[in-house]
Amino acid sequence: MIEFKIQNQKDLDALNQGSKNPMTADEIQVCFGKGEFYITRNVSLFFYGCKKVSITGCGKDTIIYFGNKTNFEYDPDSVIKISGSENVPVSANISDLVIRYDSTGKKGESLPEATTDWKLGNENGSKKEYLIKCYFVKGFTMTNVETELNDVICTNLDFRDCEDVEINDCKFVNNSLCREAGCVWMRGNVVNVSVHDNEFYKYGNDELFAVWNNGKQDDSDLKKDIYVTSRNISFCRNNAYYKPNGEEIEKSRWGGK
Repeated sequence: MIEFKIQNQKDLDALNQGSKNPMTADEIQVCFGKGEFYITRNVSLFFYGCKKVSITGCGKDTIIYFGNKTNFEYDPDSVIKISGSENVPVSANISDLVIRYDSTGKKGESLPEATTDWKLGNENGSKKEYLIKCYFVKGFTMTNVETELNDVICTNLDFRDCEDVEINDCKFVNNSLCREAGCVWMRGNVVNVSVHDNEFYKYGNDELFAVWNNGKQDDSDLKKDIYVTSRNISFCRNNAYYKPNGEEIEKSRWGGK
């Protein structure tokens, strides 16, 4: 097992991971201490080919900011990516921390804000980004995690083939102002999922929680359909607050629950 203890910004910068050097080991733990940490252009949290990954903090006392477009060079579309394989899936735990998009630029250069073409559902030429993306996961827990995205085209949490997933006591805020970003997305094979006792805040016409279970085409053989399975999925005891496009954001007056 490899363990990274992140007590200050210098510790985080020392990871210095990138597209050519994803973190690979059977088991990796990244433990954040108290404080504010900034994922900048020199750091990425990209785990590939691991059997077990854990990212933990100290609750609300651990705040991770990200912002610069160059964060995405390594994938190039995710801030945190955990990727197993079809034959060797990865199990993962993310708990007890806060992740926020830095729209001010004060904590590192910020991503481009949503322009007029991207707002109100006019997503011509848009490029999808993801805060956390997980591929081929078997055994995933997320507990006591807050993710907040404001005025940026980015999805909080995205799965591609997952099994045995539990997400609870989390807060997902997504003020994307368009139809190209959601809170929690699951696609491909989705089996044994429990999403409960969370808070969702969604502004913009896209899916707050979505599971896609239709067939998909094999790019190598466009005449061949690959069918996927979605079963035993529970979404309960969650508070969901939503406002459609075209309305001003007033967090004290979210429309529904």
